[in-house]
This record gives sequence, C-alpha cells and structure tokens, in this order.
Amino acid sequence: MKIQEVRKRNKKDDKDNISEFPDHVLLHIMSLMDTKSAVRTCVLSKRWKDLCKRLTNLTFSSSIGSCKHSMIQFLSWILSIRDHSYSLLNLSIDNHKAYIKPEVIDCVVKYALFHNVQQLKLVSCTETEPNLEPLTSIFCSQSLKSLELAIILDTLGLIFPKSLHMHALKSLNLSYVRFTTGENGDVEPFSNCHVLNTLVLRHCSFYNDQQILCISNPALSSLTIYEGK
Repeated sequence: MKIQEVRKRNKKDDKDNISEFPDHVLLHIMSLMDTKSAVRTCVLSKRWKDLCKRLTNLTFSSSIGSCKHSMIQFLSWILSIRDHSYSLLNLSIDNHKAYIKPEVIDCVVKYALFHNVQQLKLVSCTETEPNLEPLTSIFCSQSLKSLELAIILDTLGLIFPKSLHMHALKSLNLSYVRFTTGENGDVEPFSNCHVLNTLVLRHCSFYNDQQILCISNPALSSLTIYEGK
C-alpha cells in the first residue's frame, strides 16, 4: 500500500463522527454525564460550544472543586448562562458539607419552578431559615414528579405546610421538617397527593404538641420512616 493511501485512510479514521449527531442526541449523551463534565465539552469544538447552555438535567454536589464555595459559584454561573427557553427537567443540589446562603436557595428554587422542574433534590445547610415563599411554592408545584428536600437548619427544622397540593408528585423524600396541625386538628399533609407512591421521612418532628401523623393515601406503595429529630 502506498504511503499516500495510508495517510488518506488515517485522515478518514480521525473524522469526528460524534459531532455529526443531531443536537438532541448530543444533549442526551451529555445528560448522562455529571454537569461539570458536560460543561467541559464546550472546549471540544465550535459544534459543542453552546450545547451545555441547553442542558435539562443539572447535578451539583459539594464534592465539586476543592473550595467549599466552588459548587455555589459553579451553580450560579451555569444558571446565568443557561438558555432560559428550555425547561429544567431535573435539578439536583447536594451541599450538606457547607452552608448555603438563604438568598441562594431562594433564587435556585424560584428558577427551577419557573422552568417547570420535574425532579428536584435540594440538600443543604443554612444558618438562618430561608424565605418561605419560594419553598411554599414548591409544595404547590404541578410539574414536580419527584422531590427530595432536606434543609438542615441551626434551628428546629423547616415548618411543613398543613397540606400538599401536588397532583403530579409520585416520590417524596423529606428530612428535618416539622409537621403542623390541619383545620381538623389532624396532621395529614399527603392526602391530596393522589399519585404519590413512594414516601420517605427522615428525622421529622411536630411543630406543636400533636404526636400522631396520619398517612392515608391509596396510591402509596412504599413508606419508609426513620426516627429522630
């Protein structure tokens, strides 16, 4: 085989076939990566430069970076450059190793709800209780199908609403919340979640002297309760 033929074949083999895939295929591949790796693809070529701005699945954890504030900075940057015309289907934030300022939590929650988030995980520490308005909005969301919420406060815990009105919610994982009494004197917050099939409660307590939590939901198939305050 001639040298020229070998060079032509090698050049053909080096062709970037992945970059020729349509955008929705590349975005699906990127959704299988952690967010930091997905963002790094922007340096591959002009073809990849702006794709990370259209990610619909974002995952952040306190393991990202060596500085305890790096995750928050990375999160803020991603949300600021993101193409806001795209829904945010899955947002996961696990920052139990460092405090997040309440205003950051408020901003993130508002952004996620405005962009029709379907799966939300928010595990965070904060020195003071965040603004209840965006958190209350979570409990009225009609887009959320899965919610994991653990706001670890220096106080007694986040006060949970008397009743949820989340008709699409299928999975709920709560930690460090305080349940409140309803209009009839009962604590029964989940009866209006008609498709809820998985419920996990960790280290939850009562806001007042009520000590009985009523869980009556015909769709519920999995219930896990960890004791503790």
